[in-house]
Amino acid sequence: MRNLIWLASFPKSGNTWTRLFIAAYLSGAEQLDLHRASRYSRSESLLALFAEMAGIPATDLTEEDIDAHRLAVQERLAQNIGQCVVKTHNARLTRDHRRLIFSRYTRAGIYLVRKQVATVIENHGDAMRIAGYEIPNLGSTTGSDRGAHTEEGNSMS
Repeated sequence: MRNLIWLASFPKSGNTWTRLFIAAYLSGAEQLDLHRASRYSRSESLLALFAEMAGIPATDLTEEDIDAHRLAVQERLAQNIGQCVVKTHNARLTRDHRRLIFSRYTRAGIYLVRKQVATVIENHGDAMRIAGYEIPNLGSTTGSDRGAHTEEGNSMS
């Protein structure tokens, strides 16, 4: 029952888009219905799963509740969904060596790497400029040319 493919990354590093790309591949469909993407892709931080296992409302969950039910949640994902890409921002272990990802349900792991300075600038650059910070020109950070050209189509860099 090693069905979970873990996709680990820092926040705002393209994890969701990569999960959807892999879900489209796994589904074998020419077009992926975004409403059905959860059949192939989930986030392991969905509190509803932990709340259901703990038998309490998600708003009442503590870190201890989540830790106590982490293995059961991963087992349920592996059983009910089958082969699935699971989004995480966690490491495999905590500093005190508690497991966050269990190998008994893991098929594979993918670590998505992106330059974090570029991620911060792309997602928070406007606020940084307003606050008076000088933003360095790092060139293309994502392959996207969003805002990188003038109306005439000439590069601004």
